[in-house]
Amino acid sequence: MIRAGFSAAVYTQTTDVEGEVNGLITYDRKTTKIPNEYLNILHSRLYKVKSIQATNLIDDAQGGRSQQREITIDGVSQKVTTPYAINGPKKVYSKQEFNADKAYENLSLFLNVRGKTKVWLNGINIFDEEVKQTRCYNQHNISDYSNYLKKGMNTLEIEVVHDNTKNPMNFDYGLKGF
Repeated sequence: MIRAGFSAAVYTQTTDVEGEVNGLITYDRKTTKIPNEYLNILHSRLYKVKSIQATNLIDDAQGGRSQQREITIDGVSQKVTTPYAINGPKKVYSKQEFNADKAYENLSLFLNVRGKTKVWLNGINIFDEEVKQTRCYNQHNISDYSNYLKKGMNTLEIEVVHDNTKNPMNFDYGLKGF
């Protein structure tokens, strides 16, 4: 994910505070518990990574770019504009063919769904999880399965069982390679 420009740092407590001693620096700020030279070794490799531009293999509706998709809801096929609102308990399925012009070492799956979700890449199940829907698309690193991607035509299939009767589900997905 670093190559795609992602970075993160979480220090919940940079210094010790009264009653807690899990900071990087002592309460009086006089002693750094991990020597600066060692921290430099740990972090310097992050600055040497060359970023690359991600390729949209399957477009999603992020940024207002709605997509036309053929989906099946409870066995009935229909063409919809994504993100598509699904109300009540439903089983939703979508199959998307896409062209990969080269092999990609890293793959990111973007999901805007809620419920038990299964994903197949070229017929191989690569994702089987309960997905909680948020206000934005959830990004899932599926780079471990990039070897199932082939140069030329590929197929991504998604099945979501939405069993929530109170909250509708938006349905959309995308795939990026880099």
